[in-house]
Amino acid sequence: MTGDFQGRHVMTHRTTNGMGSARARLIRRTAIAAAGVGACCAMLAPAAAAQAATFEGKVKIKKAPVAISCPVTFPFACFDPSEGNSAIVRIKFKGTFESVEQVCFTFHFEGDLVDAGEVLLYSVTGTDGQGFSNPSGPSISERESCLNTGHPDQMAAFLDGRQQIVVFMRDGSASLSDVDVQLTGTPA
Repeated sequence: MTGDFQGRHVMTHRTTNGMGSARARLIRRTAIAAAGVGACCAMLAPAAAAQAATFEGKVKIKKAPVAISCPVTFPFACFDPSEGNSAIVRIKFKGTFESVEQVCFTFHFEGDLVDAGEVLLYSVTGTDGQGFSNPSGPSISERESCLNTGHPDQMAAFLDGRQQIVVFMRDGSASLSDVDVQLTGTPA
């Protein structure tokens, strides 16, 4: 007897040797049904989702090292970049992203470091300002600052794999020599 199952022909044979043949038919039919269910479920299962990974960004700083300096002193501060107080950092990743969970910047300074009482800020979207301060410790030559999912607008800015940030001093001065950028996200 020939039957059609999911577009394939499956041959079954009848035997006439009593109880064993009924059991054999049941085993064959169960095996065929199980194969069909497995094929059906495999078609319905979604493809494996891409996993988040960490990517290194290629960075260009115009005229590095860049001396950045807030021209006013306490009790005043610089809350926006200005000429002489800004470094443009261009970042490029290989490819685009479906989602971005975190972006970490490691800022490197040489010569004029971030001294006690000084504050560095950076802007991703032009209307935001994150950064770090050196409240009272020794001068900082390297410092990491990360953005995460608590900053959805800034994370979205990195989805296309390219972004520009502006680095400036809120208080004090420093000489920015390099920036390392690591992005944790799911590639598109």
